[in-house]
Amino acid sequence: IVNLPDDAGGTFVVCNAKDCVAHCGGDPAERRVLRLTGEGALSEGWPEHGVPVGGGYGPVATGASDIGQTAAIPDGRGGLIVAWGRHVGWYPQDPVELRVQRMDGSGIRLWGDSGRVVRTATLRFPLHAVAPDGRGGVILFWLDERGPHLFTQRLSPEGAPRWAANGVPLARDRIETFSRPVAINDGSRGAIVAWFGAVARDTGIFAIRVTAGAGLPWHEPLLVQSASSGVDWLQMVPAS
Repeated sequence: IVNLPDDAGGTFVVCNAKDCVAHCGGDPAERRVLRLTGEGALSEGWPEHGVPVGGGYGPVATGASDIGQTAAIPDGRGGLIVAWGRHVGWYPQDPVELRVQRMDGSGIRLWGDSGRVVRTATLRFPLHAVAPDGRGGVILFWLDERGPHLFTQRLSPEGAPRWAANGVPLARDRIETFSRPVAINDGSRGAIVAWFGAVARDTGIFAIRVTAGAGLPWHEPLLVQSASSGVDWLQMVPAS
């Protein structure tokens, strides 16, 4: 479950809804959103079982497509943006695509019934992060089998991709990521992404900034802190 404020005293809840044919363990699932008031009641006009983000029911692969692979943020305009990965077929070896959807406060899907596809036919499940661009759009980051393994894409408030199809790379050197990335807005319509991994001969927590025009003002990932062992619960907050 992903829980985030609705800017009106309530909250949006993003959850995994299963079509329980048998015991539910491996049955089809889809992402849905509910909106609750500050008193914990279902917001007026929202269905009891939530609104699907789009893409329909898909297979649930063990450890791959659970709700932990869903990222969501407020869009800054009373709605939210949700990104998720799903297999395009029904088997673990089938290709995966990364999708994103924007909803308004009434549950209307603003980017079409199925959302927008950000990365097509990737071979690995895309651990990803999202950050608002400050204009109602979003900047996404995800792991990829293509070198250097970390890519980004920006979508406008209308859901149109601003950069190259299937994203742009974030470094020249090969990046090994050992954790899901995290991202925040940089205050200038761009974003900063951080992760635990290895770049060149260094291992630790890295960060890199991307501008609204896909520029890299830091040029290469910065080593924030050296670390040889795993880092849990990596997060970022604005420095104010």
